Amino acid sequence: RLSDVRPEASGFVGSISPQWTLPEHLAQTCSIVRAARRSGTELVVCDTTGLADAPWSDRLKRMKIEALAPDHIVVLSRSSLPLQLDRLLGCLSHPVVHRLRVPGAIVVKPPAMRAQRRAWRLARAFENATERSWAMEEVIVENSWLGSGTALMPAALKQLSTELRTEVLYAETCGRRLGMVVSSAPSYDAAVEVAMRLYGVQSVFIIQESSLDGLVVGMHDSERTLLGIGLISGVDYEARTMRVLTQVQATSAVRIIRLGTVRLRPTGQVLAVLRTGDV
Repeated sequence: RLSDVRPEASGFVGSISPQWTLPEHLAQTCSIVRAARRSGTELVVCDTTGLADAPWSDRLKRMKIEALAPDHIVVLSRSSLPLQLDRLLGCLSHPVVHRLRVPGAIVVKPPAMRAQRRAWRLARAFENATERSWAMEEVIVENSWLGSGTALMPAALKQLSTELRTEVLYAETCGRRLGMVVSSAPSYDAAVEVAMRLYGVQSVFIIQESSLDGLVVGMHDSERTLLGIGLISGVDYEARTMRVLTQVQATSAVRIIRLGTVRLRPTGQVLAVLRTGDV
């Protein structure tokens, strides 16, 4: 069984569906396939995600074909493929395309069963996890502006809070942009007007404090090797430290903390899926 196979390498995508993270999904797929090819493995099989009836799924399949340049494509389907993808496969001179029908005995797993299995696997990743802390000056926080600029002083945070009529917990400037962590979201237009007037910035990025609670993150070393995953359990904005619930023991080896797009409970249940720009 595939579930009994021990993985040699893993990649962090940060979402429970490739729909929300197409570039990350493609990048990690290419990285692992490239590592397999470099190892001298004679046969490399890339088992893609299922074929959803949606434009993003069609796009992802086409991107993988172009990026991986396979020798063969095996199409497993119950019905006809989306027209654009079907036409693409039909006109390719390379790779060789094999079309196979899915036997009727193989049924689609109900969504509830799939969610339960996913929660079980995620819960195993946080089993016996401990809370560990990293200073934002000592790591790179990817997929966010956090820790990339100069933090504003308490007096400046108070002024922003008064102007925007919401508590601004943290803010930093980096070049011509201003990032803020707030307790509740202010009017974006008002935030831009205030930021331009006070700091002369051209763009504003806003994170609601709750968006970071339980956010899944990938912990990487200096070679971008995935050491494990974790859940943000808190941020001390005054000390500029991030607390993460994780099984990773070698805290000094962590050089990159990559933010994902889904908030989870340690038991694996999904709390929320974030949109682009939320963090």
